[in-house]
Amino acid sequence: MPIIDLLIAIFIVFGIIIILLIISAIIYFLRKSYIERVKVQLLQRRIPSQKNRRLKYAFIINPSKKKANSTVEYIKQFFIIHKFPQPQFYYTEKDFPGGKQAQLAIDNKADVIVAVGGDGTARAVAQIVSQNDRCFGLIPIGTANIFARNLDLEPTKLYKCLLTVIAGHSKMYDIGFVKVQNTQNYTWSGDSKQAFLAVAGLGFDAAMIATTSEKLKRRIGWLAYFTGSLKQMRNPRITAKVDILDTDKITHNIYDIQIRSLLFGNVSKIPGLTLIPPARPNDGKLDFVALDTKANILGWGQLFNNIVMQSMGLEKRNTLKISNINHRQGLSAKVKTNRPVYLQLDGDIMGQISQLQIGLKPSALTVLVPNT
Repeated sequence: MPIIDLLIAIFIVFGIIIILLIISAIIYFLRKSYIERVKVQLLQRRIPSQKNRRLKYAFIINPSKKKANSTVEYIKQFFIIHKFPQPQFYYTEKDFPGGKQAQLAIDNKADVIVAVGGDGTARAVAQIVSQNDRCFGLIPIGTANIFARNLDLEPTKLYKCLLTVIAGHSKMYDIGFVKVQNTQNYTWSGDSKQAFLAVAGLGFDAAMIATTSEKLKRRIGWLAYFTGSLKQMRNPRITAKVDILDTDKITHNIYDIQIRSLLFGNVSKIPGLTLIPPARPNDGKLDFVALDTKANILGWGQLFNNIVMQSMGLEKRNTLKISNINHRQGLSAKVKTNRPVYLQLDGDIMGQISQLQIGLKPSALTVLVPNT
């Protein structure tokens, strides 16, 4: 009898668990359905003007992104709901990450060119759009989506991003650019002057990106970069000569500076952190940040702590003086390193370089941003 009672109790417990799982699943799908209905209602409430309906829209899709197909379907439904003509769709390729497709869209009379991908897709599309007097829109479905986040375009809010493309207002933004000399494993072709929208960098940050698994990035997003960072912490420091032209047109020569990374910032935030607090994408200035550590794990720990402190608006404490964050603003710079080091532009690895020039094109890109 006790065994029967025990079996009955076990069946009851399992029954309760199954019922709870079924109820949870029902709640999940009802909630998901409700959220989708709310999204549609929001879309239908804010029908754009007739003027916007006459514009031709082109979307440049990075098909390697996990959400690419579902995003394309959502865009098509969005245009159907608003009774807009269906937009043009172009797909990036490994050797043509967006610039070629943007030029095709412009040749086909598109008025608004929208990058659907990560920071690399946005960078490639924006470089061409900025040269052709068109509006640039952004649907972020990449790993870090740094430029989009600084425009208050969240990857999880697709409907808001589409509303911005259709009914947002336009603002002029700066574009950074680099010109490279003395390269190894040079990965870009065509124009030797390449643009970036958010952050470029050489040294530790670029090596971290270069050694991060693409499979892991697709699986856990920008957190995958932490695995790449662990591989690079023991690399030797870089010795560099940096010439910075400041906003008063005075050149500052900095010789034999020892660094882990040299960053060129056009925006202030990366996921979860404020890396370059003064940086603004429309202030007509570049922000140059030299990061350095001296004592392996302790130094890296203090450097990360200082970045967290400045993200929270708190004063940095360097009692051990084993890390540094040096910041300057300027219009352009020339950099020469003592050995070839990785260079990244908005997360795209551009090979290893030992010399580069970096500059800014103020108010070069018309960007659609959310209405406040």
